[in-house]
Amino acid sequence: MYVVEGVETMNKEVDLLKGPIISTLVTFSIPIMTVSFMQMAYNLTDIFFVGQLGVQAVAATGTMGYFLWVGESLMHMPQLGVRVLGAQRYGAGQTDRVVKSIACGGQIAFALSLVFAGLLFFANQPLIAFFHLEPQVAQLAGQYSRVMAWGMPFSFLAPILSAAFNSIGNSQTPFRINMLGLLANVILNPIFIFGLGPFVPMGVAGAALGTVLAKALVFFLLWRACRQHETLLAYIPWFKRASLKDALEVIKIGLPSAAQSLVHVFVSMFLNRLVASYGSVAVAVFSTGSQFESISWLTSEGFAYGLTAFIGQNYGARLKNRIQEGTRKGLLVLAILGLVATSLLIGFRYQLFPIFIPNDQQAMLLGANYLLILGFSQFFMCIEIGSTGIFQGLGQTAIPSSIGILFNLLRIPLAIVLTPVLGLNGVWWALTLSSIMKGILAFSGLLVYNRRMVYPKMV
Repeated sequence: MYVVEGVETMNKEVDLLKGPIISTLVTFSIPIMTVSFMQMAYNLTDIFFVGQLGVQAVAATGTMGYFLWVGESLMHMPQLGVRVLGAQRYGAGQTDRVVKSIACGGQIAFALSLVFAGLLFFANQPLIAFFHLEPQVAQLAGQYSRVMAWGMPFSFLAPILSAAFNSIGNSQTPFRINMLGLLANVILNPIFIFGLGPFVPMGVAGAALGTVLAKALVFFLLWRACRQHETLLAYIPWFKRASLKDALEVIKIGLPSAAQSLVHVFVSMFLNRLVASYGSVAVAVFSTGSQFESISWLTSEGFAYGLTAFIGQNYGARLKNRIQEGTRKGLLVLAILGLVATSLLIGFRYQLFPIFIPNDQQAMLLGANYLLILGFSQFFMCIEIGSTGIFQGLGQTAIPSSIGILFNLLRIPLAIVLTPVLGLNGVWWALTLSSIMKGILAFSGLLVYNRRMVYPKMV
């Protein structure tokens, strides 16, 4: 039983502090991994329906995807703070501090969402101009951006609520609600894009509207679940101003990872601009190919989120053996995921692109090269993501973020050097080589940090 301000609440979550480690970790993580698959399905659903409008529409939404990625990076700061601090404090039995961390993260996320929404709505033209897109593509990108801006509060706050549930060992509630959101997205997208029934065709703006409404549904259902939940989530002081101390703690945990994600975005935007010099088909291949690659990195991130909660709770409870075994077996699962992803991307590289960009031979050939080259990095990328998740559970976010920032930045000079020799494939090799190096260094750094800084303190 847990007590929050005198109210007893029943613990119906997965107990990450007891039981067989591998089965507990897998049971808890599978719903989170599935939610990550759903995020990929969101993106692929948009690409599938937008792809019926032509390559220019795909290029427009793909380009704006980078700016939406900036928003996700900003949101990642309070989300990670909630995930890590919530898990550690829950494991230590400090439930009063758990709810304060969650409320603080939500307030920071809402403020950031308003700022970003204003930027996306009022300043989208200067942002789009950065890519030197064809006029029609730029116009479509602006339409997509202005509609997506209205959904930013939902896009920022829903992940905070999911992180709150996950931090206390509840991965089922976010899974079920996100499943409903995916279903809504699949239904709404064709209705608004093509104008089914009484609705007029809206094109790329319709794709954005369908996504916004689906995200809003997820937010409101998660909010309702929090308010009606039997555990401490019903007692989060959402509307009580957070203290400066709580805010700084959330920011301290989340800022390094958010900075890494932002660097990743801007590096990718630079590379996308370089890819754009090869034409709209190359841009469409880059944006669509990254969605296929997300089979591995979104799945790995979902499992790593589970590792963060698992490691965080056991670190808060000072359970050394469970941290050691959870680290070893968690990375083994991610290594297997990486090998499976490699097989899928390389083995089906000629079959995947025609599904989303039909009747375009050039896109199929360029896409096959992309998937072949990126396939070699999947094992190392999964190991890097898993190592980062474990670092985060320990409350140490600066080390993996520093590695990520360094090697993400390295992609720019690598691409500049390789493209004159290899053409467009030089960009793909820059991505692959940097991912391999990140994976090796993140794993090595985790081993050293645990042996020198974590395990000796728990003897």
